[in-house]
Amino acid sequence: SWKDYEDRVSVSSLQQDYFNLVKAAAYGTQFDGKFKNELATAKRDIRYVQVPFSSIPDSTVAVSKSEIADYVKKHADNYQVEESRNIKYVEFKNVASKAD
Repeated sequence: SWKDYEDRVSVSSLQQDYFNLVKAAAYGTQFDGKFKNELATAKRDIRYVQVPFSSIPDSTVAVSKSEIADYVKKHADNYQVEESRNIKYVEFKNVASKAD
């Protein structure tokens, strides 16, 4: 019907306005374009060596309890945990059956 057509046109128009707003908000500056181009075209020659932790015997590394305590004090925010409780329970209802 004509009313349905008008409703669809109205919704379509609103969607198009929204898409145009999103498209206008998502733009990059000239700096962004140059930077992205530099990242894509820049070439680097690097060399690295990987030393796996397993290749270093534990006996060669000594960490004292005071070093651990100092580290934990300095990074106390990393070790904060909100108080919580986990409670599991079973409920048995004491209800008479037909046999009672």
